[in-house]
Amino acid sequence: MPKQALIRFAEIAKGFDNFERLKLILFASGVKPSTYVILRVNPDNLSEKYRFEKRLKDLGVVFVSSRPHAYEEIDKISKNKIIWKIKGVWIGYDLFNNKQGLKNFKDYVSAVKKHDDKKADKLGGKLYGYPSCCIKEYLKEQNKDFIKKKYSYYTYYKKLHDVERKFPFIIHTACSAKCKESSKLNTKYKNAVKKFAPHFYKKFIKKKTYSTDLIVDAPSDIFKNGKSIWPSKDGFEYTVIAKKPFEKHHYIYTHLTKKFYDFGTVLDSKVTMKYRFADIKVKKVKKEIKNLMHVRKFFVVGRSY
Repeated sequence: MPKQALIRFAEIAKGFDNFERLKLILFASGVKPSTYVILRVNPDNLSEKYRFEKRLKDLGVVFVSSRPHAYEEIDKISKNKIIWKIKGVWIGYDLFNNKQGLKNFKDYVSAVKKHDDKKADKLGGKLYGYPSCCIKEYLKEQNKDFIKKKYSYYTYYKKLHDVERKFPFIIHTACSAKCKESSKLNTKYKNAVKKFAPHFYKKFIKKKTYSTDLIVDAPSDIFKNGKSIWPSKDGFEYTVIAKKPFEKHHYIYTHLTKKFYDFGTVLDSKVTMKYRFADIKVKKVKKEIKNLMHVRKFFVVGRSY
């Protein structure tokens, strides 16, 4: 049975971005057996941690929470400095529909701690309900030599962009844009969100388009022994940063292109946001910001066990 009170909280809570809302709604609607969500807490939503945990307990949801971690956001961009500021803390929640899910999660964590990556990835994929074909492909792609042999730089990142756009409601990375199991899940998840969280559904599928200057930051890459596995590149996936705030945020996007841009290049661009991604159309190159630098308190790190 769907947990409507939890779905309602997911729709209105300020501490979730759209990806976290989606994950929580899919879990609360009963179509995902387990999930992991991040709640951000700052001076604008201090009560949400208590309210979220109370709802979980009242509904009998089995969960594990992390300790609070500080998080940063871009506060402003001044001349050649991208200035970050600590805005609050985030707490991670692993949610399960029963105690068996928690037991499976503990087995997964145990494998992670033992650095048994293959076992951990298999357990994690099964725990979160990912298709077996996608789990298998993910395991293969942990081998950097496999990636280098199968893909060029551009085709690898294009695949990631393609599956994200083809299946915007799934949480995992599909093995390909032709994956039948991912297509079925995407339809199932879309229908659940549309039925149980119509307000969020309308916002999630709505396009938002605006023009802005984007600053070219570092390109994506995969390294082995300190060197790129693609010494010769047929394209580039750049991190780009909105120079001016939109909806009070300096949004950060990825932009896949065949063109080379120097670090700090400013692109006059049209950005179309939908689902969890943005399509970018570069109108022209405006200038280059020399000696571009990030000013922040700490480096961003992933979750740990």
